[in-house]
Amino acid sequence: MKNKFLLVLIFLLILNFHVQQIPAQEVPGLDDAPLVGEIQKGNEIYQNFSEQQNKTAYLEQEWAKLLEKNKAGKVLLFIGRLLDPFARLVLQVDSILSWAFVYSLILWIALFLLLANTIGEIFGNKWLGVLVSFIVASLVGTSGVIKQFVFFFIPLINSFWAALIGFVIGLAIAFFFGKLGKFFGKFLKRWRKQSEEEETKKAQKTIQAHGKVSKKELDSY
Repeated sequence: MKNKFLLVLIFLLILNFHVQQIPAQEVPGLDDAPLVGEIQKGNEIYQNFSEQQNKTAYLEQEWAKLLEKNKAGKVLLFIGRLLDPFARLVLQVDSILSWAFVYSLILWIALFLLLANTIGEIFGNKWLGVLVSFIVASLVGTSGVIKQFVFFFIPLINSFWAALIGFVIGLAIAFFFGKLGKFFGKFLKRWRKQSEEEETKKAQKTIQAHGKVSKKELDSY
């Protein structure tokens, strides 16, 4: 399962190398166009911005056509279509062909592994840990916490190597959170077991003490 996640992330990483980042919400340079005398220049600036906005959608269509030509591509395309509603609803990212989606997905997986391994170890039920952690991690995503965290660091990614380093660091964090979850789970499970053993010993001592008192009372008769 983890290997499949890694392959999907690497595939999305490669796709992002071909997608030009969408500019900010405001149209760059439009405010500089004079209100009188250069309306045509302002229109050209706006049209260029609109074209840049549509580049991501256009590239998604072209990649879909390319992937449809072979079996492996169809599988990846199917996975991408499955992830699209998850990206929009849970991660609150508009396109899977973006750094925001890649890093948001990595953070979601890191949180999921941390919770799943912790809960699974505590209760000794792997599927319970998976179910609870999926719900909690998804609620965190829909709250916008993951999106805010990712979009805070996105402006720092200004080159291929910065993006690649961020990708590797993200995978390392996800792996670390998975191990940390197992550690916490085992620690809490051991602590709970010790507490139960201590309670059992106290109960046994209490029963023995009551037994001795009852025996003395019977002997006195």
